Amino acid sequence: MEVVNDPINVLLLIIILLVIFLTISLNLFIVIVVIMDKSMRNFTNIQFASMSCADLLVGSIAMPSMLISTIYGHWPLGDNLCIVFILGDFIGGNISIITLAIISYHRLNC
Repeated sequence: MEVVNDPINVLLLIIILLVIFLTISLNLFIVIVVIMDKSMRNFTNIQFASMSCADLLVGSIAMPSMLISTIYGHWPLGDNLCIVFILGDFIGGNISIITLAIISYHRLNC
């Protein structure tokens, strides 16, 4: 693992880990707020919570897996976790895009 020995790569690793942590924690916060606060349960906010769930899937599966793959320079986790990574990245990203399109369509017609 020669990639992590360079000080610039260590700084980039710390920044990427911070981005992953913020992605997971802030999307989880949005989901919790919409679930707990009844005044937040309207169509748009429920769609935002749905998009946050999809982004949570990307932030908890795809981003850390891609970071591991980037650090090692190859995929060290085996074939089964590769399939989980591909599904998490593909499904989470597409659900997020579709939900964003639904929110845009709803705002256009209201």
